[in-house]
Amino acid sequence: MWRNSKAVQALDHPLPPRTLQEAHLRFSAAEEAFYDVILGETRRAFDEMTSHQRQQQQQQQQDQEQQQQDQQDQEQQQQQQGSQQQQQRPADGPVDLTGDDDPVYQGRDGGHAHATHANGTAAAAGAEKKKHPRTTNRRRRDRGAELVQEAHGELHQLRLACVHPKLTRYWRQMASE
Repeated sequence: MWRNSKAVQALDHPLPPRTLQEAHLRFSAAEEAFYDVILGETRRAFDEMTSHQRQQQQQQQQDQEQQQQDQQDQEQQQQQQGSQQQQQRPADGPVDLTGDDDPVYQGRDGGHAHATHANGTAAAAGAEKKKHPRTTNRRRRDRGAELVQEAHGELHQLRLACVHPKLTRYWRQMASE
């Protein structure tokens, strides 16, 4: 077995000093045009996906602000109704807690529904508002998923082009024409 070190070997066989030389690669005009098409498609898909995501975020913020505003409006209405009911009660005399003779508290069957007409319409309007965004959110998610898949596909094509241009979808399209 040899017992030489790297230093001993370097003295016996001197090598030239190592230098790093940069080699600038240049594409031909056809190659540059090919890669420009691939890069353009990738950028387009990515930009479309990010703009859709920004629109979704803005829509969600608007929906949240609208819900907060609706909640504040409902709280204000309830406070106003509570203050109106306190003003309508007579201060003198006994207070009837059953509410049998008060038409505001009687429902269709004469029972104690404790719901006014204004609250009923507000609840119905809230139910109508909840139905509409559910279907549009599903469509938005589907469109968002489609855009993400498209961006991933274009990025995959760019990676394939870096390996070899003949592996790409664009090359196959050009070959079929």
